Order: sequence, then structure tokens, then C-alpha cells
Amino acid sequence: MARGDVSDELDVRGRTAQDAREAVRAFVDEAALAGLPTVRVVHGRGTGAVRKAVREELDQHPLVQTRESDSADGATVVQL
Repeated sequence: MARGDVSDELDVRGRTAQDAREAVRAFVDEAALAGLPTVRVVHGRGTGAVRKAVREELDQHPLVQTRESDSADGATVVQL
């Protein structure tokens, strides 16, 4: 479901929490500019540090309408 060169999914597994935050911020901006209504961020389950950072960033982002858990809490689906 990508539009143009913008993917509808971002995988941040293995990144630091700060790197994941920055990647999510840029990804949401690009997805919104491309007109994507829904995107998915794969963060894995692990210790939960990256998942928490991703969700905190999504909760603060002005372009995010809603978010919900997906894939047994290893990903988050985001409505823009």
C-alpha cells in the first residue's frame, strides 16, 4: 500500500529508543505528505523500550489521529 516512493510501513526493530523516535517522526511526516491514511510501525516486543518510545512519539505527533496495537503488540497501526 505504498504511494509513490513512500512506504506504509516502518521497521524500527534493533534501533535505540531515540533513533526510533526520530525515524517515526520523519516517517509520519512523509506518509502524511504522501497522502497515506494508515501506516504501520514495527517495533517488536523485546524489553518494550522501543515500543514505548514509538508510542510516546506517536501520541505527541500532531498528524496522528489514532493508534492501536497490532501483531501481538509487536507493531502499531497509525491513522493519520
